[in-house]
Amino acid sequence: MPRFKLDFRLLDVRAELPALRDSVATLERQLEFIAAQRKRQVEADIAELGPDPDPGEVQLALQELAYEVEHTYPRVYRGSLLTVMWATYESAIVQVAEFLQRKKGLDIALVDVRGAGVVERARRYFRKALHCELYTGKDRQSDCARIYLVRNVFAHVNGRLAGVKDNQRSVIENMVEDGALREDLGYVVPTKEFLEFALDVIDGEVKGLVERTLKWDDERGGEANETVLL
Repeated sequence: MPRFKLDFRLLDVRAELPALRDSVATLERQLEFIAAQRKRQVEADIAELGPDPDPGEVQLALQELAYEVEHTYPRVYRGSLLTVMWATYESAIVQVAEFLQRKKGLDIALVDVRGAGVVERARRYFRKALHCELYTGKDRQSDCARIYLVRNVFAHVNGRLAGVKDNQRSVIENMVEDGALREDLGYVVPTKEFLEFALDVIDGEVKGLVERTLKWDDERGGEANETVLL
């Protein structure tokens, strides 16, 4: 009976990345599908008004449709996916930190470190306790900071620009000027390109972190789990 060695170390972390990539790749098609469904529903509602509907009611229904399709749906769906992407990144960091803590036999854990946010605490924990770097480079640290800022706009104020703190609003406004984001009727809307950028950064950071961790474990005699496939 053949035996195959499969590596289950940090498998959950690695398995989530393809799901994120598929979600980003299909989101725009989903938005088009939802918009088409909503349009058919509004057209049916207008038809039920009778052969001679009130022009004001028709215009109001069409205006609401345009607002939902052009403004609300892109903001809600892209903002939600960005929030999930960042949660995946934070979860990966926590799992890698726990893996290394256990392997190194450390008493201090990531949860014991004080700081603002998981990533900032992890940056300090990786450097001082685990003696390795969290990021693949300084540029990626800056990229992650920008993604985190935009994520917070959706996680805390649902994209509403007026709810962004003054010291952060200028950064958001610069990103709007650069075309990474769109300002839309007082709300921040991530562009398709920004989602793809965020995905590339998070995908690269998670993969790099996992690869460095498993390489370190391999060099110290860590082994992949072995299973039998019939």
